[in-house]
Amino acid sequence: MTWALGQERIVAIERLAAEPGTILPGGKMGRTQLFTAALVTLTAQYGGVREVTVGVPFHRRLTPADQDIPGLLMEVIPVHVSLEKGDTTRTLLQKVGQAYAEGMLGVVRGGGSFPPHAFEVLFNDPAVRMNRFAGFRVRPRWLHPGAGDGYRYLLAQLDDFAGTGHAMLHVDARTDLFDEARHRLVGEQVVHLLDQMLARPEDRIDELDLMPSRERERVLIQFNRTPPLPAPPFLNVAALVTRVADRDPHTPALWYQGTGWTYAELEHGANQMARCLKRRGVRPGTPVALLARPSPSAMMALLAIFKAGATYLPLDPGYPARRLAYMIDDARPVLVVTGPEENVGDLPPGVRVLPIDELAAGAVTEPVTPPVLAEVRPDDTAYLIYTSGSTGHPKGVAMPHRALTNLVWWQINQATRLRRPRTLQYTPLSFDVSLQEIFACWGAGGTLVLAPPGLRHDPTATLAYLDRERIEQMFIIYTPLRKLAETAVRLGRYPGALREVITCGEPVRIHPPLRTFFEQISGCTLQNQYGPSETHIVTWYELDGPPAAWPEWPSIGRPIPNTHMYVLDEHRRPVPTGMQGELYVGGEAVATGYLNRPEITKERFVPDPFTGKPGATMYKTGDMVR
Repeated sequence: MTWALGQERIVAIERLAAEPGTILPGGKMGRTQLFTAALVTLTAQYGGVREVTVGVPFHRRLTPADQDIPGLLMEVIPVHVSLEKGDTTRTLLQKVGQAYAEGMLGVVRGGGSFPPHAFEVLFNDPAVRMNRFAGFRVRPRWLHPGAGDGYRYLLAQLDDFAGTGHAMLHVDARTDLFDEARHRLVGEQVVHLLDQMLARPEDRIDELDLMPSRERERVLIQFNRTPPLPAPPFLNVAALVTRVADRDPHTPALWYQGTGWTYAELEHGANQMARCLKRRGVRPGTPVALLARPSPSAMMALLAIFKAGATYLPLDPGYPARRLAYMIDDARPVLVVTGPEENVGDLPPGVRVLPIDELAAGAVTEPVTPPVLAEVRPDDTAYLIYTSGSTGHPKGVAMPHRALTNLVWWQINQATRLRRPRTLQYTPLSFDVSLQEIFACWGAGGTLVLAPPGLRHDPTATLAYLDRERIEQMFIIYTPLRKLAETAVRLGRYPGALREVITCGEPVRIHPPLRTFFEQISGCTLQNQYGPSETHIVTWYELDGPPAAWPEWPSIGRPIPNTHMYVLDEHRRPVPTGMQGELYVGGEAVATGYLNRPEITKERFVPDPFTGKPGATMYKTGDMVR
């Protein structure tokens, strides 16, 4: 692809190159330095590296006698440059000039040819003017040879063969690495970066803007466009159950070990429990912990906590007593609802414990009144979820109702083809995906099938259970999904009713057993969803069609509605497509922060300058992506 640089830009380039302090000042050599410096900068950004080598041809005709020698004397010098954090355009020009001078000296001294793999980017600025031939005036034109050498992924050439001062920049890229759009973008970036270097030669290289305006619009606006999602008619996800109970009261909502509960029964039981919680002092916004293994009573208690407008705090019975004590001390729940199998003696002294059996018994005596559904505001905390604590103390993420409701509403309306799915309640209640799993199933009028104890640790039993219970939808982390597929292939047993598998939490690889697993289940899709605890799920990528065509390493996909994804550099500026940067998340999905941790909240939840909304924040994930 070709770009006209214009005479004014070339004059500015040569003016900067002629300034004192340039190693090889003036004319073609100084111009070569500047273009090489731009390619070094661009290559470093694309590769996320500090050491870059660019090949620059050297004609080797050093004496008048050399000019008359027929044949090709040219040598390509690898110009190796180490970028440092404080480098400016001027200091980078000096480094490029020094590296080029050392390379020329090595060639002159007989250092021999360099191997073709010594560099992967090449820049050529031929000092050839061919505006006359055999006494006639001609207009020369550069023609592409039609193929590359296979070593270089990017070649740039400057030409002004006619000597008019209107140079053309030709950028050639390997088609197996660059599609047409990215090929064009690279050329635009080179020109844009040159203009930045000319306008701000004293500024640090890492502070220069590499983003042409068209690309900026693309990564900030076009990449974040999603199908419109109608606003949900509620903010409290508990309203989903009430809606289905009013519409289809006799549809099974829960199924456990051969026994079912209808939506009418689920709604009634949760309403009664919510009244019981309120009578015990639970108010909207107050934390209520649930320390229980999945069971029908635990599902009703979870729903009751949301109906009461309390902040749901899941506590995993498998956690060490020390971790449970830390979470309870940090969150200060007004009640801890406990399952019948839990040892409350491990809880800190002074904690108000309400056994789930007592809650259920108390609910029976509550007067039957209209459904309980506390009004909540968008930024009220729906639930607290604690991070692993791998980098210190676990942090309590305060997730607002707007985020959970947006996620569940999207899952029901856009992320599934199933209506009234039979969904396996497989994920631990301490994992935020369990809320997506539970409420998306209920919101679609489906049946939530509870897993028996120990099922998650036994892939053989899981396969049998999926078959026996005719499970259609399953949320599962990648590692157990991989083990499930390997077991299925080994046993030759596949759950034929399965239609949707949703995975998250780890990078996904479609290894051979996983590919075979989906090939053997007709019509089953795989969704790769991504999101840290601080945002819950924010992107998705659906794999459907023939599994043989699925990529080995699926992308994390595109944003879900009302969520924005930004790939930013260290100065929080957008990076162009293909360049490495840190992933930031904005929009409705962002948590309000960490409970009782204002300093780290300020560090990770930063102002979002891209939405134009006052007070908008984005979450700094720490994940490096392209």
